[in-house]
Amino acid sequence: MDAARLLPVLGALLFLLPMLWSPLPGEEPGRSTASDGLYLFAAWAVLIVVAAVLGPRLVSIEQGKRRPGDVSETDDAGD
Repeated sequence: MDAARLLPVLGALLFLLPMLWSPLPGEEPGRSTASDGLYLFAAWAVLIVVAAVLGPRLVSIEQGKRRPGDVSETDDAGD
């Protein structure tokens, strides 16, 4: 569950990381839009894969915590 909460933070760090890259000595100071764009799409793809792996595991964990007869939080029967 904590991994799912940290996934947006990881995504933000991955997306902001190219701003911290400085050119290597001997390179011109300009940025390469193509390589930065490829990096962002690769980071986005990694986040999608991680979310796809975590999603089913979180559902099975939540289903394992529920006991038969427990009232779900979304039930309106108590109102």
